Amino acid sequence: MNYVPNISTINGLKILGSDNILIVLDEKEVKISKDKIISFLNSIPIKSIENIEVIDRVDSSVDSSKSGIIKINTIRKEGQSGSLEQQIYYNNNWGYSNDMGLFYSNEKYRVFSTFSHSRGKLSYEEVNNLNLENQSLLYNGVTEAYLNRKNDNLLLGIDYYITKKSNLSFLYIFDYDIDDNHNRNTHTNISKKSIFDYSLNTKRLFNQTSKDHSISLAFNNTIDTIGSSIKISLDFMNKKYVNPESLEEIHYKIPIIKESNIQNSKSNSFVYVFNTIWNKKFSNNHIFYLGTRFSFVDNKDFFDYFDILNNQQIKNYNFSNDFFLKEYIFSFFTRYLFPIGEKSTISLGTRSEYNYNAFNNRLEHDNNDNSEWLFNIQYNTKLWNNNLYISAINRLNRVNYNLFNPTYVRSSYTSAYVGNKDLKPSNIYQIQVGYTGKINFNFTYRYTKNNILTIPNDINGILTTKPENIGHRNDFYIFTSINHKMYDWWEMNLKLMGGNLNFSIPNKKFNSLYGEVYLIHRFYLPHDIEFGLEYYYVSNHKNLYTKIYYNNYINLDLYIPISKSFKLGISFDDIFNSSRTKSEYYFNNIYDYNFNKDDSREISFSITYEFSKGKKVDENIRKNGVQEEKNRMR
Repeated sequence: MNYVPNISTINGLKILGSDNILIVLDEKEVKISKDKIISFLNSIPIKSIENIEVIDRVDSSVDSSKSGIIKINTIRKEGQSGSLEQQIYYNNNWGYSNDMGLFYSNEKYRVFSTFSHSRGKLSYEEVNNLNLENQSLLYNGVTEAYLNRKNDNLLLGIDYYITKKSNLSFLYIFDYDIDDNHNRNTHTNISKKSIFDYSLNTKRLFNQTSKDHSISLAFNNTIDTIGSSIKISLDFMNKKYVNPESLEEIHYKIPIIKESNIQNSKSNSFVYVFNTIWNKKFSNNHIFYLGTRFSFVDNKDFFDYFDILNNQQIKNYNFSNDFFLKEYIFSFFTRYLFPIGEKSTISLGTRSEYNYNAFNNRLEHDNNDNSEWLFNIQYNTKLWNNNLYISAINRLNRVNYNLFNPTYVRSSYTSAYVGNKDLKPSNIYQIQVGYTGKINFNFTYRYTKNNILTIPNDINGILTTKPENIGHRNDFYIFTSINHKMYDWWEMNLKLMGGNLNFSIPNKKFNSLYGEVYLIHRFYLPHDIEFGLEYYYVSNHKNLYTKIYYNNYINLDLYIPISKSFKLGISFDDIFNSSRTKSEYYFNNIYDYNFNKDDSREISFSITYEFSKGKKVDENIRKNGVQEEKNRMR
């Protein structure tokens, strides 16, 4: 991903500034949460990848909520290959990970599997300053926290070639993620009218566990001699989340007040998707696409709140709440692609989507729906033997289901939130102009209306947030990247992104500039030793009404071949321990400042064993560094 022009990995994985990314592995959609995409991609061994295609101009065949696609195709050569890696790391605490990848292929079958297992510890500190001007209340809090991190991930992909023109594909992914023994200790000083009133100590203990299962089954069939085809796919996903939490609060005032409670959160989501795409190719290089997609999502959230009185648990029905939502989405699309001359093509697409949501919190039952017609056009041509493209598209940013929950939820002593049953999707209109060559360039303009904004309010001394459809955004981005070979042994890759971000609501405007720098130097030393240096920087900017402060860090890595099959790796992440998150906003007479610093400085040691066997896959496995990785990018 580091060599793809329009991808940013500084604050999570983003394509053209958006994290709504679809992952496709061997032509099968991967159902995975946004925060797990990077770890999933890192779990795929480099040697097993045939090519990676990053698409930043989605067409009408793609779910309208997605802004980009990362397509990964694993090797299809006859034979077998695999890798085993053992890694240990230190970031004020010791941790380790084990990774394994296996691949086997013959004329009828392809089997691809990865497994990763990691254990570690994490500690962090937070600072929060909250000023509720209407109440003349000031909360100054400091938090220290630590937890045990556990993660297991399994992937299994099987392709069966029924005939030379048809195949059946299966993909299974299991992800098990735990934040175990998550302790948060917070000390808060509370002042009224700038005069210290009392202090509050809060102790929280979490045990957060998520289990995700996803299954994808796809049938592909070529229906004529020029490549027309039909694809039918079925997807299923189950996400389970459990978080038992105990809370103890001590108010140091006269008299001293001690309060304890237990909060049990559970969620269970089922996702079902049916998708079919038919394309007809003509002898004059025209292509017509037709497809439909139906998805059903069943979300169930449970939350029980118990006060501890005289060592007894008494359920508090004011704060306990359950929420259930069923989401139905039906879509239909067409796309027509045709050439203009020998070097140019135009693609015209339209997509119709209908969304119906039915939800309740046991007391109130409600529903909403919306329908949209979405259009896009893409123009591609050759300029100086390189690609020039122009794209215009409109798409949606759908509402996260839990934002519909109208129940008042008290999340801490100082904060609460409530949903909005009347929310509707945001509409996004985007124009792109880009050029790919020795220097890659992209200009993107994005306009968003019906923006979903979380609005803070001071209600009786409690910061209460509620989402609203309000305001519009005008965002301009410029991306450029250069890959330059300084010498045979020295290579440099530079990615730059600039932006002008504007957000407007009635009587208020927020705007800022945005800058991002990503610089990589790689040195190819004697005896196949490889050394890399990476520098990341993101400037101060505003996300809606919130100011995000700059962030930067430097990473180093070194790879030393021990033998034909073994490789030693050493990496040093954030060597100056400079990475942190820092933000603030002033809105509705509320000032909120947040600072977070975790164990970002980390040194790790790894040893990797790789093998390749078969008449078509034997090769020197040490040649799997940056050049091989770039050769796989399309």
